[in-house]
Amino acid sequence: MKKVKFGWKNVHVFPITDSGSALTYGSPIPIPGGVSITATPRNNASVSFEADDNADYYRNYRPGGYDISAEFAALAEAYFTSVLGQTKDSEAGIITEKITDNYQKFGMTGERKVWIDGVVKTECAAFLYCTAQQLSYDASTSANGEPKVKGISMSADPHPYTQTVKKITTDDAPTATFSGWHSTSAEWIE
Repeated sequence: MKKVKFGWKNVHVFPITDSGSALTYGSPIPIPGGVSITATPRNNASVSFEADDNADYYRNYRPGGYDISAEFAALAEAYFTSVLGQTKDSEAGIITEKITDNYQKFGMTGERKVWIDGVVKTECAAFLYCTAQQLSYDASTSANGEPKVKGISMSADPHPYTQTVKKITTDDAPTATFSGWHSTSAEWIE
């Protein structure tokens, strides 16, 4: 079986409210113009057991989350206000960033295409407990008119109550799983 994965689109973030015993995911905020995502595993906890004079008699690793970098054609205004906690003055048309801004925890969903022996399918992903990092501000002139992308960095940590880090759909997932993936009633919500 030949399999190729490509693309990153239909990205949504879901602001989280934490009651102290459960997470509630808010209304999805679409982030159009997805270009790419790289989720690099981090902090893999090592579990080892020493026996028979062998320090590595048994060794196993557990996932500890991901460092994520993603690129978008542009970021939706709601990302700045709902995720980064920045304030918008609608009358003046200004978004303000302050050192007192509180970054909101959020869930993130997105899709990529999977080509399997000539058939293109969709693979959906959900990172359940993310934190964004401060965005850089950049601009440049391009002689050839090629657009620039906006990169964001974030971390995806284990859900504090279920320890789940991410969920992805399989090749044989039923249509119902895909149809509601970017809603607050999705299969990935815990």
